[in-house]
Amino acid sequence: MRGMEKNYEFRAALDEVHGKIGWDRNEKPLADEIAIDGSWKIAAPEELFAQGGAGKDLEDFFRRALSLFLPCVPEAEKGGKSIVLKHNEGEKGFSIAVEENTVRIEGDTRRGVIFLEDSIRFRKAPFLKKGAFRKKNLFSPRMVHSAWGLDEYPDSHLNAILHAGFDSILVYAKGPSTTTFGHLDFNDLVFRAKKYGIGVYFYSYLDSWIDPDSEKAESLFDANFGSVFKDCPGAKGLVIVGESACFPTKDPHASPYRKGERPLGDQRPASGWWPCSDYPKWLNGVKKAVRKYDPEADIVFWSYNWGKEPEEYRRELIKNLPQDISLLATFEMYEVLPDKFPNHQAFVPDYTITFPGPGKYFSSEADEASKRKLPLYAMTNTGGRTWDCGVVPYIPAPMQWAKRLRAVVDSAKNQGLCGLMESHHFGWHPCMISECAKHLFLSPEKDPLAILREIAERDYGNEAAEDVMEAWQKWSEAVDSYIPGFDDQTGPLRNGAAYPLLFRPILHPHNERELHIPFPDYAHVYHYIVNELYKPEVVYNSAHCGLRMQEDIRILETTLKLYEEGVSAMEKALEKVPEEKKDFAEKELGVAVFFGCALRTMYNTKKWWVGNMRLELEADFGKANALMDELEKIVEDEYANALRALPLAEKDSRLGWEPRMEYVGDADHIRWKLKQLDTLRESTMKAYRKSLCRYPNM
Repeated sequence: MRGMEKNYEFRAALDEVHGKIGWDRNEKPLADEIAIDGSWKIAAPEELFAQGGAGKDLEDFFRRALSLFLPCVPEAEKGGKSIVLKHNEGEKGFSIAVEENTVRIEGDTRRGVIFLEDSIRFRKAPFLKKGAFRKKNLFSPRMVHSAWGLDEYPDSHLNAILHAGFDSILVYAKGPSTTTFGHLDFNDLVFRAKKYGIGVYFYSYLDSWIDPDSEKAESLFDANFGSVFKDCPGAKGLVIVGESACFPTKDPHASPYRKGERPLGDQRPASGWWPCSDYPKWLNGVKKAVRKYDPEADIVFWSYNWGKEPEEYRRELIKNLPQDISLLATFEMYEVLPDKFPNHQAFVPDYTITFPGPGKYFSSEADEASKRKLPLYAMTNTGGRTWDCGVVPYIPAPMQWAKRLRAVVDSAKNQGLCGLMESHHFGWHPCMISECAKHLFLSPEKDPLAILREIAERDYGNEAAEDVMEAWQKWSEAVDSYIPGFDDQTGPLRNGAAYPLLFRPILHPHNERELHIPFPDYAHVYHYIVNELYKPEVVYNSAHCGLRMQEDIRILETTLKLYEEGVSAMEKALEKVPEEKKDFAEKELGVAVFFGCALRTMYNTKKWWVGNMRLELEADFGKANALMDELEKIVEDEYANALRALPLAEKDSRLGWEPRMEYVGDADHIRWKLKQLDTLRESTMKAYRKSLCRYPNM
C-alpha cells in the first residue's frame, strides 16, 4: 500500500531508468534465443564506459535490473561470450546482430543498447532472439522540455531523456547563459548533454524588437541573438515562435506597434500573430548573427501563432523564407470541425489530443515546405502531455494517441516531416504514450496497438492485459468524444479538480470574482495562465457561447460515462495484476481517475456558468430560487469530485504539478478549493438567497 508523497518526490522515479525486472531464474530460453548470464562480458572502446556512454549504461542495466555483473573490457579482449559495441558518432540508427556467443551493436550504440535493454524488459528475462536487424531514427531532432523542472536538467534527467528516445532538449534563453530563473551556465548544460548524445536548442525569449531595415539592425541582431551563441557556440539551434518574435513590421496586414501599444481602432494583429511579408528579412538578420558564431546552428521558425490566418498569406511567407532554416508547425490546432457534433461547429485549440490531426493548417504548411525542400518539423506533444489537463503527467488515452502517432509517421512518409517538438513547457513523462512513440519512431516501424499490447502485458501481467486494453480504449473514446475550448484549457483543465467555482453575481461583501488561486512565489507564471473566473469565449469559426456551452454539457455527459466505464475496466484488471506490479498499476489508475476528476470539474464548471448567467437575469423570485437549488446541487457534486481527487494527489506527487506553474492542483490546492466551496454554500449562496424576494432583509 502506497503512503503519502512529498512534493517533487516523483523526481526519483522519473529518473530511474534501470528498475528491477522480476524474472524466473529457472526459466530457459527458447530454441531461437540466447541467454545472457554472468559468463558474458561487455567489450567496447574505453570512451563508451564513461558517463553517458553505451558501455557504462549496459553494465548498469544488467547490474541494477537483473543483478548480473558483466565485466567491462577493452574491445581487444572481446573473445568468448561478448556484447561488442562499435560506436559511430553522428549516425542516426543502429544495427544489432545476435549470435550464439556474440551480440554486436554498431552505429548509434547509445540507442542500440537501450533498444536491447527494452527488448529484455519486454521478454521479462535476459534472453535475446537470434538474428540481425537494423533500426533507423525516423525523426531528428526529437525535442522536449524538462519533466524535472523548468529549464532544470540534472545528469540523471538527461539520462532519462536519452532512454525515452529523445535526442534534444529545449531551454528558454533570455540572454547569454540566462533563462527563466536567472543565470544558467549554458556551456555546462551543452557539455553535460553531449555526454548523453543530446543536443540543446534555445527557445527564444530574446528581445526581438528590431527593424531589419534600420542602420542599427546588424548590431542589434548581434547583441540580442548573436551574443547567446558567442557565449555558447556548441548549442544545436534556436527556436523562434511568432509571439516571441514581434518586430516593427511594414506588412500592412499587421500592426507595427508592440502588442500593448496599439492605438485605439487599430484592429490588425500584432506582428507575431500574422505571417508578415518581411519576416524573411528579419529572419536573415537573426540567422546572420547566430551563424557568425555557430555556422551549423539550426534556426527553427515556428508558425504557431498565425495558423488560423488565410492560407494564401501563410504559403506566401513560406515561399520566401530563407532556404537554410527549418519550419515548425503545430500538428492539430486551428482545425474547424463542422460535423463532429450534431448541433454546433467546433474549433480545435492548441495542444490537445481530442483531435489527433493532422489539421489543414499543418498540412498546408507541410505542402509548401515540401515544395521548397525546407526541413519540416512538427509540434506533436507526443511526450504525452497536453493542455487537455495541465496537472497530470500524461493524458491517459493511448488509442487516441496511437492515431496521432500513426499520422505523424505518415507525414514523414508523405510530407517529408523529419523533426519533432514533443512537448511545450509542461514537459513529458515516462508512460505508455512516450514509450509507444519511442518504438514507433524507429524504422521499420511497428503497429502502435501491438506496441501498446506489449506494454500492457509487461507492466500489468498477461492475465490483466485484455482488461487494461479495454480501459485504455474506453478512455480514448471518451477523449475523442469532445473538443475543449481555449476557455476550458485556461480554466478548469488548467489545474483540474482544484479549480474553483466562483459565484458570478456580485453581492458585497461576498464578491468572489477577484479570488485567485494561491501560486507558489517561485513559480515562473502566475494568475494570467489560469482564469479563475470561467470566461467562455467566442473564437472565429466556433459556435457562440450560449450554444456551445449547452452542447458541451450534453456531450460531456457521454464523455464522463465512457470514462467511468474505462475506470471500471481498469479496476477489474487490478484484480488480476501480479502482486509485484500492483503498486505501479494502482498509481497509474490514480492518474487516470485524477484526469477524470478534471473532466468532471470542466462539466460542472460549464453547468455552473450557465446557471449563474441565468440567475443574474432571472426576475421571477420562484424561478431564481429554483436556479439556486440547481446551483447548490452542482456545488455538492463538485465537492464530492474534489474529495475523490484529494487522496490521489496525496499519494502521487506527479499530480497537480506543471513546470511553469509548479504545484497548483495538488492536495493543498484541492483542500483550498474545498474551503472555497464551503464558503460558497454556507455564506455567499445563503446570503444571495435572501435577496430573492420583494423586500430583502439582510
